[in-house]
Amino acid sequence: MKFHKLKAKWAGWYDGALNGPVSKDKLPADHKKKGYRYFRSGLEVEYARNLQIRLAAKDIKSWAFEPESWDFQAREKKVLRRNSLYTPDFMFVDSKGETYFVEAKGFNYSGSATKIRRALKYFPERKLLVYTKKTGTIAAQQYLDKIKSESEARKRIKALRTK
Repeated sequence: MKFHKLKAKWAGWYDGALNGPVSKDKLPADHKKKGYRYFRSGLEVEYARNLQIRLAAKDIKSWAFEPESWDFQAREKKVLRRNSLYTPDFMFVDSKGETYFVEAKGFNYSGSATKIRRALKYFPERKLLVYTKKTGTIAAQQYLDKIKSESEARKRIKALRTK
């Protein structure tokens, strides 16, 4: 219940300065050309604002929201079609010209961990980071190790409770 309230509060269209959300009836007809973006969560808005600040400080050269999708099936035919695409939330180019992709994660669930794991496996040449409110921005493998250890700890606690 709280999740839906949070999503409704933050999800929506934001202008280029990330002011918003803007109601649909107030959107200009050519809103996409004018730089409006649709964010699905408050965490995405928060990270986008962070990137805007870094861009103004010239810490990064550019950034984009959901710039591309990665097709796992193009690299491995065994991947099921319904799980074959992954779209990182953000991409930014740092001041040295290195390109990074960032996934903003508010909740840990197995589907997202699977896609991150596959992204690391099938696209090792791309630098993938994960942003959470709890940990900040960390390497994707570090994130996977963390949720694996948390999952194992929950299983141990559950086992102790059932004894």
